[in-house]
Amino acid sequence: MATSSYVPVRGEIVWIYSRSGKGTYLPSGRPAVAVSPEAYNRRAGLALFCPITNEEKGYPFEVAIPAGLAATGIILADQLESVDWRSGAVVRICALPAEAMDDVLRKAAALLDEEDRS
Repeated sequence: MATSSYVPVRGEIVWIYSRSGKGTYLPSGRPAVAVSPEAYNRRAGLALFCPITNEEKGYPFEVAIPAGLAATGIILADQLESVDWRSGAVVRICALPAEAMDDVLRKAAALLDEEDRS
């Protein structure tokens, strides 16, 4: 896969391809939603993503992807990961509606709430 000029934007659902041990991309990948702002992503060459699963467990940090989008599943707002998007391993699928993205951000922010010092 060649280097991409695409920069992930907060709220976009993407497909992230993994590298094999030999440096090539595997044909399978995984869906995720971008949560970091485009300005950061562009400068850093990295982006923060929450993975998407097909298995709903009723966990409090899950956010369902609304029906009618090109992607389906459950966003796991407590499993943030940083990905190097400049490698060309990230492909845009669609945009998450603002209400659902706000829910993801609220749940992710709850993990960093400085009020809770336990």
